[in-house]
Amino acid sequence: MNSPDILITGATGFIGTNVTIQAIERGYSIRAFGLKNSVIKYIDVPGVEIVYGDITDPKSVESAMEGIDKVIHMAGDTSWWSKLVPRQRRINIDGVQNVVDAALKHKVKKLVHTGTACTIGINPDGLTDETWSDYNIAHVKYEYSFNKRKGDQIIFDAAERGLDATIISPGGIMGPYDFTLQFGRIFLNIKNQKLPGIPCGGQSWGHVSEVAKAHLNALEHGKSGERYICAGPHHTYKEVFEEIARSIDMELPNDRVFSPRMSVFLGYLMEFISVFTKKPPQLSPSKSRWMNQYPKYDSSKVVRELDYTVYPLQKIVEDARDWYIENGFL
Repeated sequence: MNSPDILITGATGFIGTNVTIQAIERGYSIRAFGLKNSVIKYIDVPGVEIVYGDITDPKSVESAMEGIDKVIHMAGDTSWWSKLVPRQRRINIDGVQNVVDAALKHKVKKLVHTGTACTIGINPDGLTDETWSDYNIAHVKYEYSFNKRKGDQIIFDAAERGLDATIISPGGIMGPYDFTLQFGRIFLNIKNQKLPGIPCGGQSWGHVSEVAKAHLNALEHGKSGERYICAGPHHTYKEVFEEIARSIDMELPNDRVFSPRMSVFLGYLMEFISVFTKKPPQLSPSKSRWMNQYPKYDSSKVVRELDYTVYPLQKIVEDARDWYIENGFL
């Protein structure tokens, strides 16, 4: 195998797997960086060199970046269990710093960083775009948003220091290769008629394949020091759950929409139960408060500059459903 063209951290994750597969289809060779217990079967193909390491270990990151001049940094921690906040900060803040330091040391020509749209804030009067600067969601106390926002700032600071760096900020995402069932759990809960209720908020929804494409297009011609929001149609969680039910020919087992207070109460209850089960809760107060919000993100910049396609919710859901069925999850 020739020397890899791109280092992809978090290549074994949901978005990372999609990016890796698309990169191979474009003719790139990849060095995929992940933890030893990562699921590699979807990317263990010719053209991919898999290396194991820890994003929080500077030496591990530096070693992975040897001989590389393009990096897509996707490794991140999306957990919402308060018990895991220290780990999440190490990964989402310190890990970003490690990548930036190694990129500057190795004179990397381009860095694309996976952020998240929830670090931006919410425009209460319309669409939230990349120019929105009021972080008016601090009261939500969504730790993931806090630490990812700090990670974004590390990238912006590095760009000011001369590193060619771009941020991709997805909204809600569904689609193929969700093998950890980040959204697949909702499909299963509806299929098994075990849905206790629905969050009262909503999101702007993107197809994971388009989010992956935006990463690669950003690598090729994304503007340094800028972010691109990758979202799509705006739908409440109830509308999304109804579309999922329709896609699998089921009725919603429960169409009750939780009030904001009830949602947060359930978050506290599930975290309390997790103390005894030692398993991550399905919901937390932090996640509940965020899911009570309804941000509506503007994807026009990424459509215009990175050839991103906004798909209707029906296609996004059906493509996800098809992948779950084809791979034995549904």
